[in-house]
Amino acid sequence: MGDVFISYSRKDIAFARLLHSALKENQFETWIDWQDIPPSTDWLAEVYEAIEGADSFLSIISQTSIESEICTLEIDHAIKNNKRLIPIIIDEIDVQAVHPALAAINWIFFQGEEEFQPTFQSLMEAIHMDQDAVKEHTRLQVRALEWEREGNDKSYLLRGGDLEQAESWLSLAPEKKLEPTALQTRYLHVSRQEATRRQRLTVMALLAGLVIAIGMGVLAWTQRNQAVYEGQIRATAQAEAESESIARATAQYQAEAASTEAVAQRNEAQHQTRLARSGFFAVESFSHLEDNLDLATLLSIEAVNNADTIQAQGSLLTALQYYPQLDRYLHGHAGRVGAVIFSPDGETLVTAGCAREDPTQGTGSCSEGEILLWEIPGGELIRRLEPVHTSFMSDLAFSPDGALMASSDWGGNIVLWDPQTWQPIGEPLMVDTGRVLGVEFYPDGKTLVSSHETNIFDPVTETQQISAEIRFWDAETGELVDSFSFPYQMAFTSLAFNPDGKSFVTAINSATLVRLWDAETREPLPIPDAFSDIDAVPHSLAFNPRGDILAIGGCAEWDSTQSPNKCLAGEITLWNMRTDDVSGAALTGHKDTVSSLVFSPDGKTLASSGADRSIILWDVETGEPIGDPLHGHGEDVASLAFHPAGGLLASGADDHKVILWNLSEVSHVADTLSGHSAPIWSVVYSPDGNMLASASEDGSIILRDMSSDGNEEVVLEGHEGHVYSLDFSPEGGFLASGGQDGTVRLWDVITGEQLGGPLNAHREPVISLAFSPDGDTLAAGSMDHTISLWEVESRELIGKPLEGHSDNVDNLRFSPVNGLLASSSCAEPIGGRYCKKGEIRLWDISGSNVTGSTLTGHTSFIYGIDFSPNGETLASGSADKTILLWDIASGQPLGEAIEGHTEVVTSVAFSPDGETLASGSLDKTIILMDVASRQVIGQPLSGHTASVNSLSWHPDGRTLASASHDSTVILWDLDPVSWQVEACQRAGRNMCPAEWAIYFPDEAYHKTCLDYPDG
Repeated sequence: MGDVFISYSRKDIAFARLLHSALKENQFETWIDWQDIPPSTDWLAEVYEAIEGADSFLSIISQTSIESEICTLEIDHAIKNNKRLIPIIIDEIDVQAVHPALAAINWIFFQGEEEFQPTFQSLMEAIHMDQDAVKEHTRLQVRALEWEREGNDKSYLLRGGDLEQAESWLSLAPEKKLEPTALQTRYLHVSRQEATRRQRLTVMALLAGLVIAIGMGVLAWTQRNQAVYEGQIRATAQAEAESESIARATAQYQAEAASTEAVAQRNEAQHQTRLARSGFFAVESFSHLEDNLDLATLLSIEAVNNADTIQAQGSLLTALQYYPQLDRYLHGHAGRVGAVIFSPDGETLVTAGCAREDPTQGTGSCSEGEILLWEIPGGELIRRLEPVHTSFMSDLAFSPDGALMASSDWGGNIVLWDPQTWQPIGEPLMVDTGRVLGVEFYPDGKTLVSSHETNIFDPVTETQQISAEIRFWDAETGELVDSFSFPYQMAFTSLAFNPDGKSFVTAINSATLVRLWDAETREPLPIPDAFSDIDAVPHSLAFNPRGDILAIGGCAEWDSTQSPNKCLAGEITLWNMRTDDVSGAALTGHKDTVSSLVFSPDGKTLASSGADRSIILWDVETGEPIGDPLHGHGEDVASLAFHPAGGLLASGADDHKVILWNLSEVSHVADTLSGHSAPIWSVVYSPDGNMLASASEDGSIILRDMSSDGNEEVVLEGHEGHVYSLDFSPEGGFLASGGQDGTVRLWDVITGEQLGGPLNAHREPVISLAFSPDGDTLAAGSMDHTISLWEVESRELIGKPLEGHSDNVDNLRFSPVNGLLASSSCAEPIGGRYCKKGEIRLWDISGSNVTGSTLTGHTSFIYGIDFSPNGETLASGSADKTILLWDIASGQPLGEAIEGHTEVVTSVAFSPDGETLASGSLDKTIILMDVASRQVIGQPLSGHTASVNSLSWHPDGRTLASASHDSTVILWDLDPVSWQVEACQRAGRNMCPAEWAIYFPDEAYHKTCLDYPDG
């Protein structure tokens, strides 16, 4: 008998040899067919006998072993003998093709030589589990097989203590989850019957001897013997009853085992189903990022809820990162949103649209308008105003002092509201039929102006003609005080008042007509000659806050072959009111009509939206777009409004949605810290995570107390020139810094005071630092190509600086588990600016002889290195745009170079659990990679506007700090739990019934986001 039988495919012999050797080194007796089958024997019989005699059956599973007929025969024989099965996965396999008996058992995954030892420990634990009981199982099965093969020869049955030991094992087998075979059960039953029979015969022989000895003459003794005999008969019956009880218990156990296996198979099937659904939702989330971001966000949450895989987490992180300036969706309107506006105090957002569409009146018709109030900045729905509009709502306007609000609709109604009570003031302002297209207050708030589409009877043609009309209302009394109209056979579509109160502008759709009016006389004013060359059809107007620039948006190119005509290109013209001239070239970028324009409160930014569903931010001074267009709406964006304080933009669209845009937001998983006035070269968390230090070209170090709500800051100054490198001592009491002045300085973290004078050992800047794990040694790397070692307590230099590098020592890292120090540099510099080959040296400074072995593989500078928490792997990032993972034991790369960044990789950092690797780059992004699978988690983190120079993980692994050339530090929230909370806040809703029917056709409705109502 042996400990382990190893089943494998011949193509996996290399791994089988490795496993055999490891088991042998750990005192396990193994049976494997390359050495244990004698020549000229029945090969399969020998294999079967070895399986029967082994305690555990170890199956090496690969795609070739799954397809192997011999491996299947071996597994079937092990199952027949109820052997403990231990499946090992060494390859990518077709899960559905795995033998059902192995599919229901927990698998052990050997994914590579670098992971062999820790996985082997798991295998040893599996083999050792209940080993005594397993060996007894094997012993009894071998004995039972011998009995069976010898024709049930009674001499092979168990007796005495051997039988009692076996019966004891049988009673405890269910607790050990060791299923006895039917042969074992029958073997023990027959052994007990034979023992009882022998006992009975012995008694009978004794009785016969006694009868002969006394001459069979004493009746009393005969009766006694008869009683004894009957007692033995009863004992035999009892033994047989016990045997039957054991058989019934065995059958029950077998049934329970079968039930357990069925449950395991069902659980595995459910697990595979969840994995498939998770993958489907993740893919669907990616597909809707452009056209339906809130749905994409909900799908990514469902992906994680079904299975928390790398793909699912990646889809959620991507959805949160997509259009980072999109702060949140506001859901509440039942139809198209026609107008959005902030109250003058900025505390309320008012939105207007259609509450009930009327399909009987044609596409886009509305039988009831609605006004919703939203709290700012949270975006919670405060109130739905009493419905007073009976058609689609076209515009909203606040008086400058916020004392009045006007709303208008396509039914010809204008309603004045009291913002204190949000009740209508008097009756709607209405003279006759015709749509109201816009309303504006005079800058003094006393007069309300409205733009109308009215019908005029033409006596010549005897038909009704559309007329453009402007009406003036007394804002206090609601009386109509003046009006004028022009028979353009089309209406004014846009109206804008100059903030100086002296003029206003109107535009007419479907014609190149812009009119400037004197606000006091209400007479037309001259239009600059430059406007005679503008072919764009105006559709939207906006004055900047100073009133010296008028933006005119519309369509510059039409496709007349379509009906109705299709706009092919939107255009914005800037009219300088002071010079009466067009300022610069037209702003182009929209692919359809520009439907709304609004200037930021400081006048530096112009926001435009269009029928192409996009929003573009423009730098007014340069006329260039600011970043990429903003997307998030699924239909035409009808209205825009800037918050009075700036930074926040609201948009309303035909897709029934309102969106709040935070224009200063860099990411939904990021918090930006400022304070430095120049590029930041290093950022590092203290070991307890309570402090964060950053070093900058401005010559300062900022030490932040992250345990306080206000992130209290202390500025450490002392270096002359740039500060390049930082590191906290392992106990967190000291902070070391290195700078352009060639010195190393130590700082007391509590007091912020420098500890003694500077440490001088270098003639060039110190650009890298690292404390040893015990805190006794500080290593400093310099542009003078050397590394100095310092005894921290005495502040004395340890020996001479380490030499060997031929260029700057760009980075230093100590292994967390031994005295190994890694340093990175260029092995073959070219002209001082280029590098042909990067190198990493490994220095053993724990011994008396300090020597360095070299790792080479990068084709340029190596700017970032980091050890994994277990010290077995080193990551390196290079100017060749790749990352390498190194096996420290062999000094060889683990797999191929990892690509992903489009520019120089400047920094790498392992998460505290070693499962994630973060990398920063000159491409301004951070990539998160799952180390085991080498899969990238979501899209790169983007938020910095310049190179990412340094990375540091919080000890809890939920936050990553990054320092950049843009003079900021960003704290990235990498906790998937908080991602879901943020995602729900951003989506602002749950799935609607139609969406649910698509993605969950066979399930009862449930909320994806618990804090929001059903969809």
